[in-house]
Amino acid sequence: MNPTINTTAGDVLSLPLIEKESIIIKKRVKECIKISKQDWDAHETSWDFQCNELLSVDEQTYMDNINIFVEDHYKETGERLCIAPAAPQLDSLAWRIEQYKQKWEHKFKQLHENEEELNRQFIDIYGLQDELTSDVPLNEITILQQGEISIEENS
Repeated sequence: MNPTINTTAGDVLSLPLIEKESIIIKKRVKECIKISKQDWDAHETSWDFQCNELLSVDEQTYMDNINIFVEDHYKETGERLCIAPAAPQLDSLAWRIEQYKQKWEHKFKQLHENEEELNRQFIDIYGLQDELTSDVPLNEITILQQGEISIEENS
C-alpha cells in the first residue's frame, strides 16, 4: 500500500478500517485489555504490582467464584442452582490457592471466548469466512504464561 516511509492522507484513507463502531467489539476489547492488565499487575515485575494474589483472595473472590460457577452451569444446562456457600477458609493456604485458581481459570476462559468472538466479528466484517477460522488455540492466550495455572485443551 505504501512502499516508502512517507505517509500521506491517501495512504491512511486506503486502510481497510471498520466504518461503524461495534458495541460488541468495543466491550470485548476493553474486557481483554482489563484481564490482561490484571494478569500483568499480578506479577512482581509490574510497576503496578500491589501484593501477592494469594493475599488478596477474600470473601468477595469466593462469592464471585460461586456466582461464576452458577452462571456457567446455567449456560451449559439451563438449570438454575441455589448454593449455600460454606464459610470461607481464609486461614487455609490450600483454600486460597483453590480460589485463586478458580478466579484465573475463569479469566482465562473469558479471554479465550473474547478473542474467538472478536475473530468472528472481524471475519464477518471483512468477509474472510473462506480464508480464516475464529478458533484460538489455548496455548496462544497470552495470560498465565508464567505457569501459575495449567489450562488443558479439551478435545
